[in-house]
Amino acid sequence: MNLTGTLNVARATYPHLRASRGLLTVFTSSSFTRGRPDYVAYSASKAGVANMAQGLAEEWHEAGIRVNAVSPERTDTPMRRRAFPDESTAGMLTAEEVAIATIALLRSDLTGQVVDVKRHDALAAAAMDVADTVSALPD
Repeated sequence: MNLTGTLNVARATYPHLRASRGLLTVFTSSSFTRGRPDYVAYSASKAGVANMAQGLAEEWHEAGIRVNAVSPERTDTPMRRRAFPDESTAGMLTAEEVAIATIALLRSDLTGQVVDVKRHDALAAAAMDVADTVSALPD
């Protein structure tokens, strides 16, 4: 589902992205960098998503479409808590931190990148500064 579903969405949105010269941002996982026991299929599918983003960025460049992937490390989400109920959330990213880093990526001119989001990451810190600035703007 991770790879096939992401590819199906990419293919379905291509005409709209081409018409708008838009961007596609997909999500992978820090697990894509290393196969893990009992998570081989998951890790492999997330590696496929990262490679897909890089390949589509090259394929779709002439159409003016940017494609990137966000790769957060362990993130405290309801789904993760259900999957790992005894795991400590200490040191995990929050969903908000991932969202802020994703918004910073969306606002950039980057394409073909797999952006790691880490708990103590300069990009995440810069994204938090951007978020603070945006939230301070008048409506």
